[in-house]
Amino acid sequence: MNFTKQKELLTLFKPCEVLLIEYIWKLNEKERTGVNSAQAYYFLSKLHEKWSIASVNNSLNRMVDEGFLVYEDEFCTSGLRRFYFPAMDR
Repeated sequence: MNFTKQKELLTLFKPCEVLLIEYIWKLNEKERTGVNSAQAYYFLSKLHEKWSIASVNNSLNRMVDEGFLVYEDEFCTSGLRRFYFPAMDR
């Protein structure tokens, strides 16, 4: 699949989720860069989107279920941290 336009993505995702997947794609243009839910929440909050961290987690996990993202778990001092990566490009 080749999703090049926001309009096409809006048929699958909420507008904030489209912004988020495009942000993750952009971060990964040059090198593989994971995004955790806190980074995703911060990105959306800069755009004045009023989402809870739980809503951000649910959206990221839904994008995993849909095949747009994959994740890797990393152990840290506070437990387990999940990093999301694109499963496909535009």
